Parts: sequence; structure tokens; C-alpha cells
Amino acid sequence: MMQAWTPEGMAFLQDAMACCGYYPALARRIAPYLPKQAHVCDAGCGLGGLSVALLPYCRHVTAVDRAAAPLENLRQRAGHDPRLTVRQGDIRCLPPETPYDAMVFCLFGDVEEALTVARQQCRGTVLLIRRDYAYHRFSTGRVPVGFTAADSEDTLRHLSLSYRMERFSLEFGQPLRSLEDARRFFRLYDRSGAVEPPLHRLVPGPGPEFPYYLPNRKELCLLAVEIPAMEEA
Repeated sequence: MMQAWTPEGMAFLQDAMACCGYYPALARRIAPYLPKQAHVCDAGCGLGGLSVALLPYCRHVTAVDRAAAPLENLRQRAGHDPRLTVRQGDIRCLPPETPYDAMVFCLFGDVEEALTVARQQCRGTVLLIRRDYAYHRFSTGRVPVGFTAADSEDTLRHLSLSYRMERFSLEFGQPLRSLEDARRFFRLYDRSGAVEPPLHRLVPGPGPEFPYYLPNRKELCLLAVEIPAMEEA
């Protein structure tokens, strides 16, 4: 399902990106798997936090997403960096002139769909970043999430594909300017239908601009698959 990019949601995410260092930390995890001087595609890039964070580790990044709003936001933030290309559209319909050296699918839906795209558009490494937890983090109660690391491993084994795997956790919580902001955040992201927002989960924030903070330690799994190995399978 395509994410609904609302101005409110993008504003919350930008605050989190600015405060947490999540995407630079994720890029450092990805970097050792990238070929030297690689042209990398960030598929389903959203606001492009990872796209920008990957720039120090490769020759060029192409950021692709179907939604116009987050890409316009990315263009405004990134300026005219010659190392970054931003493309809007369905990744399946936007093949590069020359195959990518690597493709990153960060929390990108279905693994088989990602691998199908990668077979057509990439000649090197496919990097799948998956959730390594079963329940939605910003909901009250236990609301399941889909497309987990375990699901992805099952798919790769079913397809008889070899892969490298690394598990790690990164902090990506939400800084908040007020308790009213916190209520708005939970109304936007709590999938449980709870009437009262769980304000008890808040801790002191990083500074005067953000006096409140909602912690969120994300357990993640990186799965690396090589295109030549996929073609042999």
C-alpha cells in the first residue's frame, strides 16, 4: 500500500530525521555492502533521508518514489547536488539507462516484488532492510506489522537464494514540541483505535525546542543478495 504523505506526517518525520541520526547510522550499516564507486538506487525513498545519507559512500544515488510530495520536499532540502537524481514514478516502470550497481529497498513491501525489480534493473547487490519486530511501535496494544525479517528470510529460502544477513537496532523516536503535538502524533500513527493517547510513554526531550520525546528503538535486519547468485538460482 502506498503511504499517504500528508504535510503533518512529513513535518513529524523531518523532526525525527533532524534529531535522531537514524539515516546516517543506517547508511553506515549499508556502506560495507556497496560496490566501490557504485550507482545506487534508493527504491521507495520517501523523504530521501537514506538517499542523502548514502551519498558519502557511493558515486551517485537515484532516489525513486511514486509520491510527488515527499520528492518535492527532498529536492528542496538537497538542492542541486550533482550526485543525487530524484525520479517520480513506479519503480517497475523506471529502469535506468545503465543497470544500477546496487539497489536498496528499505521497508519496501513485498520481497519477491523487490527482487523482480532488482533482476531487471541491477547488476550487483540488492539490499533489503526489514523490520525485525512483529508489532507496530506507535500503537497502543499489539497491532501486527507485515513484511518482517522472518517473512523475508522464509521467502529467500523458498526461492533457494543465498544471502548475507545482519541484525541491529537503531534509535528512531519522535521529538515533540508540546503535549498537543504528542496527541496529534498518536492520532496520526496509532493503529489500535485507542481513545486516549499513551502520553505516559513520553520522556524528556533533547532540548527547549523539543521538550518531549517518544523513544523508539527499531530492531532491523539487513539482507544482502547478489544478482549473479539470483540468476544462477
